[in-house]
Amino acid sequence: MAPQFSRILPAVRRRSARWLSIIRLLPLAGGPLLCAALLLNTLIGLLPTAFIVLTSVMLSRLPEAAAITETGRPWSVLGPALALAVTAFVLQQLLAPFQTALGEVVSRRIDGACIQRLMTASLATPLSVLERSDVLDTLNDARTGFDRALPTPGDAAAGALALIARYGQLAGAVVLLGVVLDPLIALLVGVVALVIRFGQRGSLGRFAALWGSLAPARRKVTYLRELASGTSAAKEIRVLGLLSWLRDRHTTDTRGYLDPLWAGRRRILGPPFVGYALVGLVGGGIALVFLARTAAGGELSLLALSLSIQAILIPMRFGVFFPESDVQTQYGLQAYDAIRSFEKAAQ
Repeated sequence: MAPQFSRILPAVRRRSARWLSIIRLLPLAGGPLLCAALLLNTLIGLLPTAFIVLTSVMLSRLPEAAAITETGRPWSVLGPALALAVTAFVLQQLLAPFQTALGEVVSRRIDGACIQRLMTASLATPLSVLERSDVLDTLNDARTGFDRALPTPGDAAAGALALIARYGQLAGAVVLLGVVLDPLIALLVGVVALVIRFGQRGSLGRFAALWGSLAPARRKVTYLRELASGTSAAKEIRVLGLLSWLRDRHTTDTRGYLDPLWAGRRRILGPPFVGYALVGLVGGGIALVFLARTAAGGELSLLALSLSIQAILIPMRFGVFFPESDVQTQYGLQAYDAIRSFEKAAQ
């Protein structure tokens, strides 16, 4: 067990350090904007739970509505729950663009503060330090990190705020399952969802470490691309007939950078995905079998059955890729880490 813990603890420390760095970046967005983003994402996280409850209430009232259909007033039973459910759904759809807009403003503000920090550090660095290859690698990563080709520190902060909505949905679903179905099943489903989630993010973290280790090769490719597409050496390249050589060199160096990156990606992301899929299949299967047996035994009302079915689906989908958060929070600190490393090297 000792070797396993020796591998797990450093990974936990790295994750904790990354999230602490993101949290420290958040105040750079400004207090009012940060509070608005927190409230908005919390509300977006709670609305799906409200929708599940309201639609389940509506379904549970269908027998009563059917019984009074002859009087012509079934909507007096279904109407309030249906209206509130539609309101919750529409409100969630209306708030989604504002979530994106606030995240973009948060990202831009934080990136602006980081760029100012990078400029201050680079202008204060002695020229003798800037001639070192390791410092140039770090400075290149810091500069290119704000070209929007990769996620930025601001994107990482905005992605972390968006996770509030995701985890709010998970928490609401687990609470509903614990109340209407069984606390142990709720705990099982929640744990399975988190295991898959953290496992997938761990794979992304290992890929990020691989990407960082290829910084020298990446800088060479960037230099050759800028040299070939820029104007600083355009005349010399044509006069000396270096175009074919430059093209071949760029192709060779690019393959030398991308081949190990692709091979590492297949190794890091492939087998773990299969394992986590099996974990989700077993956990979700146990929950659904328990639900089916409980319902077949007549121990669940129509309301509880509807709540349970809808609530189980949320944790089962929780381990999937989150496009608004995952890449941003995993790779967005590359430029910020490069800034801090550059500052240390410049001292």
